Amino acid sequence: LGGPFLVDLKLIHSYYPFLELNSIEDDKNTFLRQQAHKFCKNINLVNKKSSDFINEKDFSQPAIFWLDYTSLKREHLDDLATLAYKLPQGSIIKITFNVSRPTTPSAENQKEVLLSFKSKYSDYLPAGELEVDKIAYQAPYEQLVLEMVENASAKLLKERRNVVNFEICDAVTYCDSCKMISISGMLLAKSDCEIAREKLLAENFSPDQLQEINMPVDKQTFIQHGIHDVRAAFRYYMKHHNQHFTTSILFLQ
Repeated sequence: LGGPFLVDLKLIHSYYPFLELNSIEDDKNTFLRQQAHKFCKNINLVNKKSSDFINEKDFSQPAIFWLDYTSLKREHLDDLATLAYKLPQGSIIKITFNVSRPTTPSAENQKEVLLSFKSKYSDYLPAGELEVDKIAYQAPYEQLVLEMVENASAKLLKERRNVVNFEICDAVTYCDSCKMISISGMLLAKSDCEIAREKLLAENFSPDQLQEINMPVDKQTFIQHGIHDVRAAFRYYMKHHNQHFTTSILFLQ
């Protein structure tokens, strides 16, 4: 999930050089390019599907796990459910999807679209009747995906004797050539969840509401702001959107 050039991992390594990093990539050609761009001994490149890695891995230590997907699929929510069940308390999970809505279902095929969506995601849909507006229009669909992520994270957690919650600490939408949603949360003891929510509210953040962030994407805008490399882009982001970084840090204080 690190991409052919491992840009995200390079950024993390520049700030935390002793952190052990793993990149899971199922595309063989991308994996080969990653091997050519491996930049340190602390990174482990794995060529397999994320679901296989998650099912096979024994997580003995708290981890930060980013499920960076290009689209929303049933198996991706299954990955989240399994991770929330397997990861130790104190772990952080971030999950990203493309949530672009290319077309609005016509009146003739609305019922068919609804039935297909319900069949595919039945385990993760919120309670109540699902209306076509929820999956046809951008804003309602984004909110629906957030609710589905919450349900997926809770699906297997009940088997942990209800002592651990997946507490969402950040939920944003943004444009990266298409509309994306990125949701982050932490596995916390239920006794710590109320403290976490109080800290989030103190930062004027509501985990049940999506926030939209805007980033300059054209080269000229980056140059105008003196942004010439990845680290400079990260500093720009922190300066203008720092509220989305403080939420995860608050849990660690």
